[in-house]
Amino acid sequence: MAGSSYGFLDGTGTTAKFRYPTDVAVDASGNIYVADSYNHRIRKITPDGVVTTLAGSGYTGSTDATGILARFNYPSGVAADNNGNVYVADKNNSRIRKISSAGVVTTLAGSSYGYYDGTGTDAKFRYPMDVAVDGSGTVFVADQNNHLIRKILADGTVTTLAGSGSSGNTNGTGTEASFYSPGGVDVDDNGIVYVADVNNHRIRKISVSGVVTTIAGNTPGFADGTGTQALFYEPYGIAAFGTSHLYVGDYSNQRIRSISLDSTGVTTEEVVFAIAGGSSSYNIAASTANNGSSTGGINLSGTGFISDNSYLLKVSFDQGNTWNSIAAATATAGTFQGSGIFSSNTSGNVQLDIAHSTLSIMAQWPGNDGTITMRVSDSTETFFFPNSSGQQFVLDLTRPIISYASIQSNNANNTSYAKIDDNITVSFLSTEMLSNTILPISGNINGNTISVTGSGTSWSASSTVSSIDPEGIATFEVSYYDVNGNAGGATLTSTTDASTVIVDKTAPTASNVTILSSNDNNTQATTGDTIKVSLTSNEALSSLSDVKIAGQTISASNIVSTTNTSWNFWYVIQGGEPDGNVDFTFTANDIAGNGTTVNTPNSGSVSFSANPKILWVTSTNYNGSYNAGNVIGITVHFIESVYVTGTPQLTLETGSPDAVVGYTSGSGTNTLRFDYTVSESDSSVDLSYTSGNALALNGSSIQDSAGNNAVLTLPEPGSVYSLSYNKNIIIDNVVPVVTSVSSNQSNGTFNINDYMYIYVHFNESIYVTGTPKLELAVQNGEDSTNTINYYSKSGTIVKFRYQVASGDTTNELDYTSSTALTLNNGTIKDAAGNPAILTLPVPGTTNSLGANRDIVIDGIAPVVISVTSSTDDGIYKINDDIIVDIQFSQPVSVSGTPVINLQTGGADYGKAYYSSGSNTNKLTFIYNVSSGHSSSDLEYINHSNALYGAIRDPAYNDAIRDLPELGSQNSLAGSSAIIIDGIIPTVTGITSTSIDSTYKIGDIIDIQVNFSEAIEVTGTPQLTLETGNTDAVVDCISGAGGSDSLIFTYTIANGHSSIDLDYTDTTALDLNGGTIKDVARNPANLILFSPDSTGSLAANKAIVVDGIVPVATSVSFVSNNTYNPSLACSGNLVTISLVMSEAIQTPSATIGGNDVTITGSNTNWIITRTMTSLDVSGSVGFTFDFIDLAGNSGDQITSTT
Repeated sequence: MAGSSYGFLDGTGTTAKFRYPTDVAVDASGNIYVADSYNHRIRKITPDGVVTTLAGSGYTGSTDATGILARFNYPSGVAADNNGNVYVADKNNSRIRKISSAGVVTTLAGSSYGYYDGTGTDAKFRYPMDVAVDGSGTVFVADQNNHLIRKILADGTVTTLAGSGSSGNTNGTGTEASFYSPGGVDVDDNGIVYVADVNNHRIRKISVSGVVTTIAGNTPGFADGTGTQALFYEPYGIAAFGTSHLYVGDYSNQRIRSISLDSTGVTTEEVVFAIAGGSSSYNIAASTANNGSSTGGINLSGTGFISDNSYLLKVSFDQGNTWNSIAAATATAGTFQGSGIFSSNTSGNVQLDIAHSTLSIMAQWPGNDGTITMRVSDSTETFFFPNSSGQQFVLDLTRPIISYASIQSNNANNTSYAKIDDNITVSFLSTEMLSNTILPISGNINGNTISVTGSGTSWSASSTVSSIDPEGIATFEVSYYDVNGNAGGATLTSTTDASTVIVDKTAPTASNVTILSSNDNNTQATTGDTIKVSLTSNEALSSLSDVKIAGQTISASNIVSTTNTSWNFWYVIQGGEPDGNVDFTFTANDIAGNGTTVNTPNSGSVSFSANPKILWVTSTNYNGSYNAGNVIGITVHFIESVYVTGTPQLTLETGSPDAVVGYTSGSGTNTLRFDYTVSESDSSVDLSYTSGNALALNGSSIQDSAGNNAVLTLPEPGSVYSLSYNKNIIIDNVVPVVTSVSSNQSNGTFNINDYMYIYVHFNESIYVTGTPKLELAVQNGEDSTNTINYYSKSGTIVKFRYQVASGDTTNELDYTSSTALTLNNGTIKDAAGNPAILTLPVPGTTNSLGANRDIVIDGIAPVVISVTSSTDDGIYKINDDIIVDIQFSQPVSVSGTPVINLQTGGADYGKAYYSSGSNTNKLTFIYNVSSGHSSSDLEYINHSNALYGAIRDPAYNDAIRDLPELGSQNSLAGSSAIIIDGIIPTVTGITSTSIDSTYKIGDIIDIQVNFSEAIEVTGTPQLTLETGNTDAVVDCISGAGGSDSLIFTYTIANGHSSIDLDYTDTTALDLNGGTIKDVARNPANLILFSPDSTGSLAANKAIVVDGIVPVATSVSFVSNNTYNPSLACSGNLVTISLVMSEAIQTPSATIGGNDVTITGSNTNWIITRTMTSLDVSGSVGFTFDFIDLAGNSGDQITSTT
């Protein structure tokens, strides 16, 4: 009817253009009103397709005005009443607007985004999406983001008709109900309100009493049907057709839907389809089960049918894309006529049996797998049961097949064997998913009931071996069904990988168990002899476990099998075993893990006895150094318990003479103790006895319980098991002394915070407790010494840590005297506990710190004396350079680029960067003024952290970067007067000193451009105004001399026109060869606000320019003479009809030089006069003088067109 492409253009039919029209309304005369959302306009289309703009300027806003002077912000909904008024849901303004029949736009209700019931602009909405109006002028609003339906009376009073304000889909009365982003609303002739509840996917109804119900829709989707069986997907638009039908814009389904209100809620038909045999899927059993009088298939049960009506039964095999009539069915209630047609019995009941053979011969039958969907409809296929999508069943006529099967046990030795309490598991894969619920997987393994785990196509069946299981290869039977109830192709009884599990419940037996000794007499054994046990089993063994001889566990390397039934193991007698018969034990394990324990031989025996011998010698003391008076316990360990009479002796290697130590204790155990007290003359780097014969009886005895004399040979000194091998005991009676003092640092100069270690070297390893101190000769002010603390020790070195402090100084670092090292209540001892002698080499002599190192300490840091500028006092603009000098107390060097942070306004500091002066007392920095910088007296940001960068003296001490206090004599501001002006003047607004009005040709309008600060002007800047076909370029007439605004004078010329005067664009202000600068000579930023935006001329003023001279587009002059309208005689009425190019004020006119009667308005005027006998015969002349509404005079009209 109208529109062609995206854009804006009034015109007829497809010449017109729209931008996202979102809603329409029709009045009683057939005019269509359009919410042209992205054009921010309300458009009108006459019945013959002529499109005009009813209201809206095309710019966003909320201005109430007439016609195109009004503004909207994405209007989304419209409605028309019976009095010529149009109502608008002005969505982004959160307002409801009213357009009168004269085109006057007012705000009926709403002001800002929110929620509030009230009158007029006191009320608030959140994105009102749609409006509807009833016959009494009451407006209904779909308040989308408030999830409410609002009601507005003619006087602007807003109330909440329905909805809680929270999203939901509850039915109820008024605010008990809930909606979810309602997007469409309409009201029928009875006052019932209908709502398109977008995010609930429902169509809701609000009765006159405010009761909310759901008349259609449920979850998102698409289905035709009755009530909640019908499905929608984000319905947005809704329209009531009288009281019989609703039409719905089903947005995300891309459909226009119809709802019959006459049938809503009165349909009684109910249909249930069931699979033969009661299965939920159409499986093999369902295809053969008894289906009433049929074999297999589907049964239809229906109630509530109209007995005189015919219904259609159809099936789909492609999920509802195509539907096919059922050719045959057996009716046990009702009548089936063929071709899908059936009717109910007189009670409204239907029972139909559709046989498998009927379905499977249809051309569309999918084969063994797919879907079957059944539905019933009325004969015209308008209503569907259960709905238009039908009732769907899975079709599966394929039996599952086992593609892989394997069996194994959890036996720890071999998963191909199982013993009692082992689990046997059959694992299998099927060609399709199996069920284990309604028709569970079942069966047995070796007659034991299985337990089943798994999912999908992968399953396991298990059972536990018990005492009643038969021995041999395990058997199994497993029955299974797919998820649709089809039994497997065959019971699972074998594996696919040839795996088996053998059940073995019987333990092995051992025979020919023999024990022998390697001694010439194989029934006797002494120390060093080998005891061997041999056996034969009745079946193959996997291992021997818990194997022991003489109570000693036999290592795996001493257990061997010559065949899998012949085994032997052995043990070498150590001498400490108990005398008498040698015992043994072992467990023989078969492949299944069954075990038999044996500890009695079938033949042979071995008896053992021996003299006790020494195994090893050690000490009860810790490894370490010991000195005179310390007691060291020496222990001698025998292979068995021994008994002592008298006092045996042990000779130790302790220098000259050797120490002879007497027996102390241990008789009746296998350990004898000898206590050694260290003498002052004793010495040893690793204490041991003198030789392997160092243990002597000294007239005593050492025997075992059988009276066997002990063998007294000791492990050779230093060999395995000897005292010196097992322990590291040092006998030390030597006092440690200082040998020299040095440092970890090389020669050189060290500055503040440098640290070094002072090393005090001793003649042996020492141990430190507490915090010894070392006094250094370092000057700091009046102090000439610096005492440093012990830090750590390493072997023979004691370390002291020294860190250079501010003010420390010395030309050669050394300690104060030979007694500078003090214990400070600590200790310095050697490992044996001997206290060290602390005397140091005399300072400056050989081995002193000063002699070993040439270390200079310089802890004096450079400081700032003053900050000045060599730049002249004055005002500086963007890109000007300013020199800043910093004077230090001593020469400094620079690395990198130090910087000074300056106070220049705003969050970003001005920065003065280092330029020159390294290795002198003065550093020079340069600051370049940047845009935005400003200061009335240039200064750094503060005195403590304004200066950054690496600045050091020759000793590499970092300079103290504190600057003079702000404003002090030596500060930058205190020594100079430098003003920074880096602020570019900008346009702050464009307005006019002329009042808001309409102006004509020759009128003068002053345009004022305001700046952010005072400016100076040279030349004649110009401003280009948007004035129609020819834009006006106007000159600046004032603004020099420090004013913050420019005045441009605009004289309206013929042809100029604007409905709201503004400049052309943001670059409309042009220098025209002149300049606009601030006092600091910064050029102004001439960018203007976007036309029609805040700050612009159009936004600040409402000036209409009418420079169009009115003309007559049509002039006719006729008489009412009966015979000829071009002739007039006395008494005839002559009439001049004029159509003007625009509305004009009341004109003046004459006919034949005489006064006339003038009627008309706007652009259409009628001039009449009755001719008299006094009129002169001949051509009748006339004059017509006129002025348009702006005051522009048109040329006098004296002739017709």
